[in-house]
Amino acid sequence: MSNKRPPDFTKDEIRLITSTLRERYGRDIEAEYGEKELKQNSDQ
Repeated sequence: MSNKRPPDFTKDEIRLITSTLRERYGRDIEAEYGEKELKQNSDQ
C-alpha cells in the first residue's frame, strides 16, 4: 500500500466548487480544506 498523498485541488477545481456553492446557496460560501483518511477493512 502506498503512502503517497493525492494532489490538492487545482485552481480550476476550486473555482468549480465555489461556483457550485454560490449557485446552490445564492451567496458566497467559504470552502475549507479538510483531511480524512479512510481504511477499508475486508474482514467485515
